Amino acid sequence: MRTEQELFDTVATHLIKQGKRSISKYECLYRGPDGMKCAIGCLIPDSDYRPYFEGNDLGQLLEYGKLPKNLAEEFTENEDMLADLQALHDNDEPNMWKERLAEIAELYL
Repeated sequence: MRTEQELFDTVATHLIKQGKRSISKYECLYRGPDGMKCAIGCLIPDSDYRPYFEGNDLGQLLEYGKLPKNLAEEFTENEDMLADLQALHDNDEPNMWKERLAEIAELYL
């Protein structure tokens, strides 16, 4: 199981490198066009990804038991931080991500 720091580092590195949202016309996507991934999507191995994840936030995936057990355990243990990272991807403009990532790091790490 990855540590909170490892999860954060993976998401932060991914988002900064990607530099834009994984999004369709109407919603953010765990897996988007051209290999795009959201903050949580980058933590989900391709072998564990399912199209029915789309349209559900992290809390819903956990509440409805939609994630494989290993991911559910890891994500439940770090749910608050991961939810904040998901919200950053979904709601903040990419030019604000570095600043917001620093705030999230200060809050959790």
